[in-house]
Amino acid sequence: MKYYSETLKELFDSEKEALKAEKEAEKKEAEKKELVEVKRKQRAEDAKGVEEALKKVKEAEDEYHKKLTEFIKKYGYYHYSSNNADDFPSVFSIFEPFFTRWF
Repeated sequence: MKYYSETLKELFDSEKEALKAEKEAEKKEAEKKELVEVKRKQRAEDAKGVEEALKKVKEAEDEYHKKLTEFIKKYGYYHYSSNNADDFPSVFSIFEPFFTRWF
């Protein structure tokens, strides 16, 4: 006599084997769900870190623009010399993480 497991959709030689296989399948499914949940929480935590870093960048940018504006109002202009192109921010710098991943 064969035993059919509706959850696994398989045939087994004994009822004991079928129940054991179902329990193992349930255990594996629970482990898989737990792993997915852990990964989801880690991703959310990492996203918070990225958001905090972006907030700090924005605050630093605002402070820079405030100081630059005050300097220009006081002295009329601001001169800065550099030999390095990386010293000058670009409007496209926000896309750098995407480009470095693809190229």
